[in-house]
Amino acid sequence: MRDRPSRRHEEIGSDRPAEDRDVMRGRLDFASPFELGQFLLLGRKTGALHLTCDDKHGVLYVLAGQIVSVVSPELHGGKKAATELIGWKEGEFRFVPGAIAQSEEIGLGTESLLLETARLMD
Repeated sequence: MRDRPSRRHEEIGSDRPAEDRDVMRGRLDFASPFELGQFLLLGRKTGALHLTCDDKHGVLYVLAGQIVSVVSPELHGGKKAATELIGWKEGEFRFVPGAIAQSEEIGLGTESLLLETARLMD
């Protein structure tokens, strides 16, 4: 049985608050979570992709380009929550490099997760 992810995560390389370390931010109508997922996969990035849409928010944790965990107060974790977040078309994002998930709950590679999201969006 896998541990549920907690809201806490470990930050690598700095003792500043996570909000001060984001290196990429923008609007989802310019760069969708789907496109951001492809970018993070190809670049083998590690960190937390924070997404907000209206009053909802969630975090996709990425390890070497693979989405491994999702945390959202409005959604239950796992693949279903990840595909919903990836499907958002409006809102904002910010990426905090080096953030590590407490657990890995998504047993599907990023490429497969993106393909599943695309299938559900059609």
